[in-house]
Formats: sequence, C-alpha cells, structure tokens
Amino acid sequence: SMLSINVQLEVMILEGMPIYGRYMTHLTKGLCSNRSLKIINFARTKMGDEACEILCSNIKHLTNIESVNLSQCNLGLKGAESVRDFIRFQKIHRFSEAWIRSLRYQNVDTELFDGVKKIYLNNNPQIGDEGLEILTDELKEDVWVKEMEMQNCGLTSDGAAHIMNCLQINKTILNFNV
Repeated sequence: SMLSINVQLEVMILEGMPIYGRYMTHLTKGLCSNRSLKIINFARTKMGDEACEILCSNIKHLTNIESVNLSQCNLGLKGAESVRDFIRFQKIHRFSEAWIRSLRYQNVDTELFDGVKKIYLNNNPQIGDEGLEILTDELKEDVWVKEMEMQNCGLTSDGAAHIMNCLQINKTILNFNV
C-alpha cells in the first residue's frame, strides 16, 4: 500500500527478502500503481519462476521502470520466458509509440522512450543455454534494452553462439555480460 501512495520513491531494493507467489501478487498491486519507481531490485529473493511470472506480467505495463534486477532468484526456463514476454510487450508498445510519433513528424529517437533498459539475471544457473536462446531471440530486434547481465547462468559455448548471433543483428546493446 505504501508503493501506491508514494510519488517520490525511485529505487526499491528488496534484496534477500523471501518473496514468493502470494506475496508477489500483493507487492505487484502496489508496483502497478506507482509511477515514480525507476529501479527495482529483487536480487537473492529466491522468488522462483512462479513469482517471476507474476512480477513480469504486471510490471510490463510500467514504462517508468528502467532497471530490473532478478539476480540469484532461482529462475529457470519459465522465468526466462516470463522475462522474454516482458521484453516483448514493452518492445511492441515502444514500436507502436514510435510509429505514431513518426506519423506526426515527431522525434523517434529510441533514447527518448521510457521502459526497461537494464536487466540483471546473474546467478540463475537453471536458465542455461535454452533460456538464453529465448531471451536473445527476443533481443535481436529490440533497440531499447541496452544492458543484459547473465553471469553464472549455466551458459556454455552454445550460449555464446546465441549471444554472438544476437549481437550481429542488434547493434544497440551496450553491455551483454556473461
């Protein structure tokens, strides 16, 4: 409830808090009504895939959030799919907005659009190459996400090939840390 009434809070760090399914449902209600948050950090919450899906499906509508940290949250393939869906939703929304602006002869500079630009997924070894492939396939045509952190995510040389393929297409990512 404090998130819904606070109009100044820009950074929320809940690092190490035990946040699971029903708790995430309550928390996202507050997140969805807050328009000032820019950074949310759930590192080491061990939320798992279910809570990640709840979080991503709710915050995908929030263009004020610029950075999401889901490091060491026990995420696996389903968590990677939730993050991918989150990226996809925001990408489609931004492309629609860019199209509308271009019709009105307005500036379509991608830096001027709100939404997530940094995603941290470090220390989620269950994501693996398969989860990475899901994410890089979505990032190939995304011009807004600038930074991806995926250290210690169970990646192999196959994962490196997915990243290389993504970066050959996407020239706007500034940092892809593995």
